[in-house]
Amino acid sequence: GYSLCASDNYSEMNRLKYLLFYRWRQRDLLTGLWMRRKLFKDLNSALQRSNRVAVIVADVDHFKDVNVAHGHHYGDTVLRQVSSLLPLAQTFPALHS
Repeated sequence: GYSLCASDNYSEMNRLKYLLFYRWRQRDLLTGLWMRRKLFKDLNSALQRSNRVAVIVADVDHFKDVNVAHGHHYGDTVLRQVSSLLPLAQTFPALHS
């Protein structure tokens, strides 16, 4: 049978910590969108493989005013909702990984 010893449990915890940290470094914790470093890495890789690449850049007009008038909690909600409207931005790296 299989027995779990303390060292196995410790190794598994370290592996999970690494995976969570690695994912945290690649995705924005609030929106789940890819971070700039990951985006640039994937964009550079795509440009090396092809001369046809599309990039979507978005800006939320007057976002600072929303935060000031309604608070950061409301602003976070707005960012999450806006990011959910960008499904291509979320799947772009998966197409090139």
